[in-house]
Amino acid sequence: MHRMEGNRIAMLDIQKNGSIVERIPGVGQDSTTENTLLGKLYPDAKIAIVSVPAETLEDFEEATVARTLTGLRHNGVHLKMVGASGSAKNGKYYFSDAAHEPLLAKRFEMWPEAAITYFGILVSVLKSVHEMGVQVAMVVGGGNIFRGLSGAAAGLERATGDYMGMLATAINSLALQSALERLGVPTRVQSPISMQAVCEPYIRRRAIRHMEKGRAVIFAAGTGNPFFTTDTAAALPASETECGALLKATKVDGVYSADPKKVATAQRFERLTYLEVLSRDLQVMDAAAISLARENRIPILVFSIHDQGGFADVVSGKGRFTIISEEGSRP
Repeated sequence: MHRMEGNRIAMLDIQKNGSIVERIPGVGQDSTTENTLLGKLYPDAKIAIVSVPAETLEDFEEATVARTLTGLRHNGVHLKMVGASGSAKNGKYYFSDAAHEPLLAKRFEMWPEAAITYFGILVSVLKSVHEMGVQVAMVVGGGNIFRGLSGAAAGLERATGDYMGMLATAINSLALQSALERLGVPTRVQSPISMQAVCEPYIRRRAIRHMEKGRAVIFAAGTGNPFFTTDTAAALPASETECGALLKATKVDGVYSADPKKVATAQRFERLTYLEVLSRDLQVMDAAAISLARENRIPILVFSIHDQGGFADVVSGKGRFTIISEEGSRP
């Protein structure tokens, strides 16, 4: 049985009858990500990440799950909730021992869960790539704060929801800039939406010049127009600034014929053409982004964000990734 010692993090599933099942350590991309960052930030804390049933529960089952969350004990340690996403019917919950509860709870209150999880991992990897002498430009999403499509589904006008999503990407971009500069990587944020008090306007030649001078550039606020995805917001400046490759970090180590987390027989591809991605509707990026990359002959490399050092490996031509270009497919 996995013991909660040091920076090891327990990944627990609560069943609808209230019983607790522990996942095998290291299994699942989410556990890898959260173990890496939370373990580094709080090496002495005893932390558990708890998932509850995704299916609709009866009232008595919901009450049972809620009681388990309230009095959670694991391996003899009483744990207190410090952060949550979702509800007692469908969510993920973060617990820690009593000694670390105030510190962790404060951190979750101050910043969205996804930013805590991902930025701490990204910055160290980006620094190593920057030190290789590679010119780096980045686009970061804002889904951990707000998603335009979710807003539209809730009744917001689609354009308004998309603009709110763009502002969310600007918040994440500023956080990423701050994290990178703390590690000594000079960084500039550019936005097609005017917000001169916090970042530069997007100017193609200025962005290129920043990269030539060894600065990382973050493109915030999407394309500046509604109805375009973050994929297109990455492919467009990549084309304009004549990037040599477009790298997409995802939750899996390449492009699959289906979601490998749901379909055990999903086929992984080493190489695909742009047209194969479109014709097979593989949905690794939206059609507009794929078409832009194809038109400008920019290869797309898809790799796992959860693989420590994966970004540097891909840049060096090593590691596991799928490359999308004009050449034929190779499973």
